[in-house]
Amino acid sequence: MFKPTTNLIIVSHLSCEPCSEGLFFRYLTGVCKEKLSYSILLEAEKDAIDYYWRFLKKRGWFDYVDDFVLENQEEGRRLDTEFNYSNTVVTPSIRCENVQGIIEKLRRK
Repeated sequence: MFKPTTNLIIVSHLSCEPCSEGLFFRYLTGVCKEKLSYSILLEAEKDAIDYYWRFLKKRGWFDYVDDFVLENQEEGRRLDTEFNYSNTVVTPSIRCENVQGIIEKLRRK
């Protein structure tokens, strides 16, 4: 049965150290894309997109990211450090100790 894709919009600073652990960012995006059928979008300011792309690509953490978006460009579930929009999972970081909890929250659409 076909399941429509939902966007998961992650604020870009959650993709980088020291805020988050890169391999757990990659794990989270992989599970969300492959198991939960999310389209992974990183939200960044226009002038920061190249920085985040190079940073993530160089470390191999960009594998499951589909694209970059600007704020309010797309709709979907959000992963953010603040609750500014409905349908947001709030977390201070993506790390070993909280990645499973984040996945469970995102699983409950």
